[in-house]
Amino acid sequence: MGNDIQMDLSTLKLRCSLLNRKLASEELQVWESGTQWCVLYFVKKADFEVISILGVNLNAKRDRCLTKAWLSFIENSYAPALEKQAA
Repeated sequence: MGNDIQMDLSTLKLRCSLLNRKLASEELQVWESGTQWCVLYFVKKADFEVISILGVNLNAKRDRCLTKAWLSFIENSYAPALEKQAA
């Protein structure tokens, strides 16, 4: 795996980790394939029911932009209301 892909994957995992701190009963998980492809799972913590899933090609700018929008949507839709008011 190339250095650029590894850096993009590390950045993605960090962003998911930071977002997980804001989520109450949901969680983002990253599955790595060892290639430029990865899969993001958005699941309920209680029973691991999948809410949403996204396959990403880290080489494609289109996929990186889509991932950024998807994560922003999750943050704006699922973060507890109290945190939104405090910010």
